[in-house]
Amino acid sequence: MDSTKLYAKVEEAIKRKNYDYAIITLKNQLLKYNPNDVKARRLLRATVLEKYKIAGFPPASQVWSKGLVSRIKMIIGKMMKKWEMVIDEAENFLLLDPKNLSVLQALGEACVAAGYMDTAISVFENILAFDGSYADALKALGKIYQGKEELEKAQQYFQRAYQVAPTDMESAKLVKDLAAQITANTYGQAKSSGDLVKDKEKAQDLEAEHSMLRTDEDYARAIERTKKKLDADPNNKKELRRLGELYQKIGQIDDAIETFSRILELDATMTDIRVKISECKIAKAEHIIHELEEKLKQQPANEGIKQQLAKARRNKLEVEIQEYAAQSKDQPTNYDLRLKLATALMQTGKIDDAISHLQVAVNDPRKKPLIYTMMGQAFTQKKEFELAVEQFQNALKLLNPKERQYKDTLYYLALAYESAGKAQDAIETYTTIYKEDINYRDVQARLKKLKG
Repeated sequence: MDSTKLYAKVEEAIKRKNYDYAIITLKNQLLKYNPNDVKARRLLRATVLEKYKIAGFPPASQVWSKGLVSRIKMIIGKMMKKWEMVIDEAENFLLLDPKNLSVLQALGEACVAAGYMDTAISVFENILAFDGSYADALKALGKIYQGKEELEKAQQYFQRAYQVAPTDMESAKLVKDLAAQITANTYGQAKSSGDLVKDKEKAQDLEAEHSMLRTDEDYARAIERTKKKLDADPNNKKELRRLGELYQKIGQIDDAIETFSRILELDATMTDIRVKISECKIAKAEHIIHELEEKLKQQPANEGIKQQLAKARRNKLEVEIQEYAAQSKDQPTNYDLRLKLATALMQTGKIDDAISHLQVAVNDPRKKPLIYTMMGQAFTQKKEFELAVEQFQNALKLLNPKERQYKDTLYYLALAYESAGKAQDAIETYTTIYKEDINYRDVQARLKKLKG
């Protein structure tokens, strides 16, 4: 097969915005012929993204209904160790939702199992472009480079994974083990006493760079080492990222934002860096609130500080709305982001906007009870009580009656009934709580009022 001619056809189709033809050619011809064709797979992902950028991404309900068969086939393929099947079905699903991190992760893992290491690296890097803190992708890249004997690179990925998930003992152990192995290899390669001294210094530097940072002094030394490297290579994105993350860890937020912004000036496509900047802006707003709260503890009657604190809290919500909205455009199926955005919108009284994001976030099976409850509260605020009751009932079906959230949701349901003028339903619901917890909130007073 002449791949050169096919690539020419694909490029021409993309120029003419005939994205469907380009996608079919890439997936069903170029990748069928060579599943480890990194260029074709990257171009496929970029073309699908470009298509949806213009036409709009399909709604989550459509993605999951049309993609269900592919997800099932992926599970079957994994059980039977038919990795080509997993790869093909993952790509079928990604045609509907090209930014789905869990499916991209499954695709990368299948590529590793099939021996397509170059493609696997490309897929995991693609995940990190969407979410630089995706620990599974970081660890997968670490293991690939460990297998390729590129130990320093492997260690960097495990270090990042450990920073994201400090309780992950596997990453912590691998960081330590690799540091020891790098040191041993360095000594083993020394050919003279002069080399030995140089290599010892390098090994100590490497070990210090990748050791666990615990104290302010540790961070100060790490920042100085990174700055020295940047003096020699000012546009090194890896070192700029490390410097920004170090500043972020110790709370030097303005320095972190400035450093991350330098990376975006070099490469505006790094969406994970935009996420880092968002995190910093929100952290800065939180820090201002914390400082004002501490001042108010010392001067509880100071009206000026109270006004400043109220303003700072409003500002934090506005920052969250701005940043989470921008991230949601880049990651339309990131349900955690949608939930965070909806929470901030509800707190600022933007109820309709909040509901629209909750209606997407409810597709996350882990958060369904919480999101149904939040939608119920939102509809209650809009005085659409029948819809509110429906949402609270949806939440209760998924909750264990022994959970605290079950009791809270029952209370919100009773409030909705009461507000809708359905006194008998409200009495029955409050009574259910009363039987379990006589002192719960104002249940006694509400029952007395309704019965009277």
